[in-house]
Amino acid sequence: MKRNGKIFMKASKMHRFRLFQLLTLLILFTGLQTACVSMSSLQTARTLEEGQTQNTFGGGVYQSKDTINDIEYESNLPYLEYSYRHGIIKNLDGGLKVTFIGAYSGDIKYQLVNGEQWALSTGLGLGYMSYKIKSGDQESTVKFLDWMVPLYLSYDIAKSWSLYMTPKYIYRSISGDSSGSDNITGLALGTKIGELSGVYLEAAMVKGKDSNAITQYNISYFW
Repeated sequence: MKRNGKIFMKASKMHRFRLFQLLTLLILFTGLQTACVSMSSLQTARTLEEGQTQNTFGGGVYQSKDTINDIEYESNLPYLEYSYRHGIIKNLDGGLKVTFIGAYSGDIKYQLVNGEQWALSTGLGLGYMSYKIKSGDQESTVKFLDWMVPLYLSYDIAKSWSLYMTPKYIYRSISGDSSGSDNITGLALGTKIGELSGVYLEAAMVKGKDSNAITQYNISYFW
């Protein structure tokens, strides 16, 4: 009887562990379904001068709430990211970004309005992310391809202090062991403190058509 009891307790612990593992994977998958290849903007509407460069490094946290079997789970996923931008020609720059959850993106930005304090730009971006989910002996791979169309609006309070807002539309294509597509909208609000070097402070949010909103908080140093 004691032996049977120990076997039962061991099986029960293994069952609880597998259940916890499954719930964790479900929360992670649900979050990544909406999480963008890169939610952050980390730039004002002003483009870099031709030949000028800017490096940015920082990070923050993704926050989301998901309901599984009528139980609400909250997830907080930290991340780091590095980006590089280069002025191509007048009113046009481009950049590359690596987010250390295995995501990559590139974009170009064209400045439409270059006022004394106000600036307005638009652009086009492409992002890619691939991840694997392993449960027991089974492993699945999911790949995301994001087409991003942002609108940049910024206001210069002073030469070294700007406020900016970046609404964006994202068309997501999902391939691999899970396939489909999604239409995602997002908004980033932030401030740039410094001229040639300084910090970005930013909050962003995205939401897919059939998924919960995900928020992101970021602090980054630029030079």
